[in-house]
Amino acid sequence: MPVSDPSQLWIDGLTQQEVLQEMQAWLKASKSQLEKHKNRIKQDQNTNMDLSRVLKYCKDCQIEASAHQATLDSFSEPLQRCSPDNDQRGRYENNQDAEQQGCLNHELLSLQDNLHVVIHEVEQDLRDRLEWDTRLKQIDIWITDQNPWIYSAQSPSSQTELQRSISSCENLEEKIRQMIRALWELREKTCAQKEKSSSYRISQTDALLQSYDALTQQVCDIGNLKTR
Repeated sequence: MPVSDPSQLWIDGLTQQEVLQEMQAWLKASKSQLEKHKNRIKQDQNTNMDLSRVLKYCKDCQIEASAHQATLDSFSEPLQRCSPDNDQRGRYENNQDAEQQGCLNHELLSLQDNLHVVIHEVEQDLRDRLEWDTRLKQIDIWITDQNPWIYSAQSPSSQTELQRSISSCENLEEKIRQMIRALWELREKTCAQKEKSSSYRISQTDALLQSYDALTQQVCDIGNLKTR
């Protein structure tokens, strides 16, 4: 859950040290949450919605990190203008603040780097899925487009039409065999690569292979009409 806007902390009357403490708490929570999301995207059962949620979290966190970075940068200016007349205690406190800010700055930069990596990975995964979905959708549409012809071919009105349907079936059977081989090659390649979303892709491919099996059976039934 996002914390308050860092600039709002000043409006709320917090001291610089209190703002730094709030920032430290936010960093700790954000790093923990990011690790959970990183582990989640390593899993193979993520849906597109799961990935979109991770992407939204990372982008929101990226915006907050930038705001914290701006706040932290504004703190460094007074430290750089510290008067040489400050007493020893004041210099010690300033040194402590500078050290704390340096640590926070390092953590913020590290978090932003990790966010950038995760965002890139998730966006690439979503693009790959979209490309994969588009390819399989085209195949699915082709299967669906055969249904009207198959329906009419199952009840030929004449012997001539029957022969024409049988001839068309032979051509269709060959095309189906080619597409099934292509699907099996895609499936085996996906299994061998063991990449993210492989289960997602395999399940979609298996569904299409089942559709092709059903289509093949229908085509075979039409071809068997000549023996009746």
